[in-house]
This record gives sequence, C-alpha cells and structure tokens, in this order.
Amino acid sequence: MIKRVFIGLIFLVLVTEGGTGLERAIFSEVVKKLSAVYGIEPGDLEVRIVRYPQIDKSLADLEWDVELGSGKARLGHNTLWLVFRCEGKRVVKKLPISVQVCGWFDVVVAEKDIRGGSVLNRRDLKVKRVKFSRGAVDFFRAADASCIAGNVAKRFIRAGEVLRPHMIKKRPLLKRGERVKVRIISNNVEIATYGKVKEDGYVGESVRVVCEPADRIFVGTVLDSLTVLVKLN
Repeated sequence: MIKRVFIGLIFLVLVTEGGTGLERAIFSEVVKKLSAVYGIEPGDLEVRIVRYPQIDKSLADLEWDVELGSGKARLGHNTLWLVFRCEGKRVVKKLPISVQVCGWFDVVVAEKDIRGGSVLNRRDLKVKRVKFSRGAVDFFRAADASCIAGNVAKRFIRAGEVLRPHMIKKRPLLKRGERVKVRIISNNVEIATYGKVKEDGYVGESVRVVCEPADRIFVGTVLDSLTVLVKLN
C-alpha cells in the first residue's frame, strides 16, 4: 500500500512539475473526473497526459471544465475534452486531452477452480487488489461478492481469474424437465393443468412448456417455482 501511494505521488510530481498553474489545475480535474467514473479513489489511479492541447492566451480567463468523451470509459487510452465557456453557459472552445489511464481495483476472483454449471457460494470467491491497464471496467467489485453467490457459472473459471458478468448467470427457478402447474387463460376462461418445462426458467421470463395430456407446447411466463402462466389470444 505504501509503495503504491509513493509511486502515485512521484507520478503526480513528474506530470505537473514545470507546468503552468492552469495545466496543473486541469490535470487535477482530469484525475477527479476519472476517479468518479471508475469508482475508485484518486490515489488508486495512474494518469499520464499523452497530449495537452495548445491553449490560446485569450482562453485563460474563461471558465473551463473537463468533460468525458462519448461512450463508456475504458482503461488505457482515453480522450477527454477541455471545455471553455463564457459566463458559464456558451461554449467558446473545446480542446481534446489525450490520456493514458490505469488503476488499482478491489475485484472478485475465483478462490479455486469452478466447474461450468456449478452454483457459486461465498467460499468459492475472494477479493483481490489488481492493477488494470486497459480494457472495459466490467469486472465485479468487492461489494458484489455477496450478490454473486447463488448464481451459476456459465463456463469453467480458473482459480485466480477475475469474475465478469458474462461468466455467470442467474440460478434458474425451474430446471428443464420439471413438472409444473400450468394456468391457461383464454377469453377470460382459465384452465388448470400440468406440464413439463422444456428449458430452464426464470421468474418473470418466458419458457416453453409441454402440457398434459395432449402434449401440446405453449409459451408461458414463470410465476414461481411451481407455476407457469399461459395467455392465449
């Protein structure tokens, strides 16, 4: 921890040393904006200004702000915008600022190898501090660990691998082949029967069900762990 903070302080000194007061202020605002976007403390970020814009002296007395570019912020190369406004409203000038960003994040990783299709529990997971230098910030954070437990691994996850949303799915309320009660509503008339679901089902989502005794297939909505509702036009 001390080493990381020490490097961060040295980094800031190298970037700002010799710069104008405006450049130092802009750099501080860049770090502030990026730390808010990534959801980490400014001290956990390493920001390098790749290209500072040429700022005309006529802009020096105007109000300015740093704005993020379009799209989702990623680690690595980013383009931000230095925006100058007159009286806080009219945009006078927008200048690009190219930056290189990496950061330290407390993320959820697999404590051990996890088989695809297995239900995750809290003992399968741990929180680890990892430095990322590029890519999307789409990994699970420390606060997500308890929410991940109870979900299902979509594929094999290696011990130490950082968990991301595409690796897991919700645990199904109904499993393929389970027998359920089927409520069929047609023209304000309701019929109750039973059937078997043809795929895993999640509450509030659609599922195909083979109804007894005619073995007809309908598409219905999962109401709970026992019931599928079919509405016919």
